[in-house]
Amino acid sequence: MKLYSLIPLVLIAPCAMATDALLDDIERITITSQRIDKTPLDVSSNITVFDEETIRSLNISNLDELLNFVPNFNMQAITGDYAYIQVRGLPRNYEQSTLSVFIDGVPYSSLYGLNLPMNNIASVEVIKGPQGNLFGRNTRDGIIVINTKKPTDDISGLAEVGFAELGQTSIKGNVSGALISDKLWLNLGGNWTKRDGTVNNTLLNSDVDPINEYATYAKLYFEADNLSARLSLNYDEKDNGLAPYVVAQPPLDNGDDLEIGLNIENEFKQTNIGYALSLDWQINHWTLSSITSHLEIDTKAVFDADYSDQPYGSYHSSIHEKDLYQEFKATYQSPNSDIDWLLGASYNRNKQNNANNYPLFAMTTRAKLERTNHLAYVDLNWQLNDVLQVQVGTRYFNEDVSADTHYANMGYPLPSIETSAKTQQSDDRFLSKAAINYQFIDNQRLYFSYGQGYLSAGTSWLMEYTDDIGIRHGMGLDYKPELSNNFELGYKADFDELATSLELSIFNTELKDYQHFHATVFGFSRVTNIDTVKSQGAELNLTSRILDSVTWQMSAGYNNAHVESLNTRHSNLDTSKNDKIPMTPRYSVANSLMFSNQISSDIQLDASISWQHSGDLYFDFKETQKQSASNVFNANLSLNFQEAWTASLWVNNLTDQRVQQFRIVMPGSALANYITPRQVGVTFARSF
Repeated sequence: MKLYSLIPLVLIAPCAMATDALLDDIERITITSQRIDKTPLDVSSNITVFDEETIRSLNISNLDELLNFVPNFNMQAITGDYAYIQVRGLPRNYEQSTLSVFIDGVPYSSLYGLNLPMNNIASVEVIKGPQGNLFGRNTRDGIIVINTKKPTDDISGLAEVGFAELGQTSIKGNVSGALISDKLWLNLGGNWTKRDGTVNNTLLNSDVDPINEYATYAKLYFEADNLSARLSLNYDEKDNGLAPYVVAQPPLDNGDDLEIGLNIENEFKQTNIGYALSLDWQINHWTLSSITSHLEIDTKAVFDADYSDQPYGSYHSSIHEKDLYQEFKATYQSPNSDIDWLLGASYNRNKQNNANNYPLFAMTTRAKLERTNHLAYVDLNWQLNDVLQVQVGTRYFNEDVSADTHYANMGYPLPSIETSAKTQQSDDRFLSKAAINYQFIDNQRLYFSYGQGYLSAGTSWLMEYTDDIGIRHGMGLDYKPELSNNFELGYKADFDELATSLELSIFNTELKDYQHFHATVFGFSRVTNIDTVKSQGAELNLTSRILDSVTWQMSAGYNNAHVESLNTRHSNLDTSKNDKIPMTPRYSVANSLMFSNQISSDIQLDASISWQHSGDLYFDFKETQKQSASNVFNANLSLNFQEAWTASLWVNNLTDQRVQQFRIVMPGSALANYITPRQVGVTFARSF
């Protein structure tokens, strides 16, 4: 896709009949992901911001649906499986997220918990490019910051029920208000979703991936003088199916049924319990903050071991994960100073107790994994003059990773049936960022930035290391940390007279020491260091109020992510220099039109239609397996009566496309996961 092909779309905006209402909204947006309050123009990175109104108008239910509107973002949220996110075409890590998700300042790092429901959301900020100076580890490719709505003294709430195809029923509720006026507030809410599966198991006449899950939360807010506090509690439970895959070849036509024959019922059960306490204390122009969080996730899964109708039994997996996080930070902002300061330190400990069991072949795996991080950071934002801002920052961290693994394999007793090992890795380094932001015309900025990101080392406990002569060693596959370096040049503008905002950026990202998981010709699993992966490209965000009642949003992204250099001594690699990075398209375009009109004093009509175009998607480095470019359309129509009652009619995947988003290779065949088939639904809501 050529960048200049987007220029005619940008030039449409000057022809628009518009007001300055949109610009007023843009100026009121406060960006929290920089950890010092800024406007979008002041952020020297490519950023996409979604507010509550946009999320509601587009009928967004989960994070993966929202990220379809972010250029150069690709999220694969598969029922009962990890939620992988790839940014700017860069490769995934099979056991860690390459970016961090924060909700009200609290990190969520488990791949099982990334596809979060969009409940009680005030805004979502998506920033691409490494953010190591602000957030430390696992910010190799960017961050997502989710801000929830704060309660007011007035009692308010929402009750919502929805019905849709695939036998879907959903219930959502929220209530908030003051327990003590101007001092203590409470916010309670939750949601429940039940849905049939998208893939039919023809052998057992059942669904492979039904959904039955709920989430609840309680938040208590306190303010007195210069002190504010927030206590958050959440409990989630899932009783779902697992892994909705079908045979990949030949690809299905639009509207075809998704079917496979399995002789085992796939099951996925998970509980998620978390709490967080946030404190802020204002002292003159300083804000002293503390964030404490604890998250516990317990996951159990049973699935067909060979994913076919052959009698090879079931595979059992359990993962028990605990995550403890503590951060202290201090920020300084004063109208009398040209410099804003951010200083802090944090501690994070993640512990896992995992097990796999394959009864038919008497194979078992047990692993205790632990990762501990200590970090300290400083960041400075300096307004040199009326038009020039400078940001510099660095973060030092120390990381220790350990694994205690045990394997039993009666069918391959070399050197014995049971093997075990303990491994440990340590790393410490500085991650830095520098940026210049120049206002050359009112509300128009140029910026240039450099940043470093980091992905932690670890041990893949799922696969035992077996050497080239076939001897098992009782340890998992250790992999090293990965470091990213990103240069970015961007232009941002808010055109008052056109009620239009525009953001255009070009980037050059290098990923050093990419840890590539693959198999040898004898089927032994390996992790090989690929020296450099590079991605260069461009991104565009455009929002315009083209009529008083119509808003147009468009985003587009292009990347050429590829293997730049590697050690050619590895003769058994499935990749070579200049190979494209698989599992993510090279370009994507998303358009949405949102219409809002007050029909009468009591009735408001809201409507939206969106179009998401993705380029060719390759599933392997050699580009032998491919999903052709695809187009997905969604629409939503809502009627609101007296700002209290709302009825909505919506459709996702309007033309019932069959688009493969992920493939896995099984003995003798390849399996593919498809996006969700067309769903038409209705939603009824009462707000107060």
